[in-house]
Amino acid sequence: MRPVRCQGPPMDKHLQLLLQLRDKVTAPLRGIKKYSGQAAEALKASRDQLKQLQEAQDNIGSFQRLQQTLGETESKLKSARKHLRATADAFAENDTTKTSDAMLAAKQAPDKLGAKFNVQQQNLRSLSAKLKEAGISTDNLAADDRQLRASIAATTASIEKQTAALEAQKKVQKRMNALKAQHGRQMERMAMLGGASAGVKHVGQRIAQTGLRPVDAFMQ
Repeated sequence: MRPVRCQGPPMDKHLQLLLQLRDKVTAPLRGIKKYSGQAAEALKASRDQLKQLQEAQDNIGSFQRLQQTLGETESKLKSARKHLRATADAFAENDTTKTSDAMLAAKQAPDKLGAKFNVQQQNLRSLSAKLKEAGISTDNLAADDRQLRASIAATTASIEKQTAALEAQKKVQKRMNALKAQHGRQMERMAMLGGASAGVKHVGQRIAQTGLRPVDAFMQ
């Protein structure tokens, strides 16, 4: 006598329909969440890019201002050294305390200006290195600055568009969450009725179709 295998009852068609409709309703919500993550990453990348562009533009401005200041310091330094030489020539034959005081005063100015010039020159080299790292040539700052302004404007517009899309996504996701909750309540009521497969199918399809409309509009 062959052993009899016990097999569980096949899944109730009514329950199977409920599960299928549940998946159909929740699938768009999963798609929105996935798109939301991708959009957030893209927005962060755009903001990082904007920060780099603005930093490069600030460095151009700082370089130009420091370059001008360095030129002024160099001019003052040359004048102070010229004054020192003139003072030294004028008092070359006078070895007095008064002469020594005048020479000391004349020497202090170029020393201070020389130290200031060296610091400014080093800062200018540092800014030049940063600009070069950003792909900006100090020989063509005006053109690079115009290009940066255009890139900043384009990136800013892109960020505004991405931010608006994310805000729209939040509204769609909120609506989909409400539809999901509504679907759950409808399915519970239909499950309690039992056997009302046609009614279950109608409710599930109606909610799914209603939920897909904002998803399609958002994805476009």
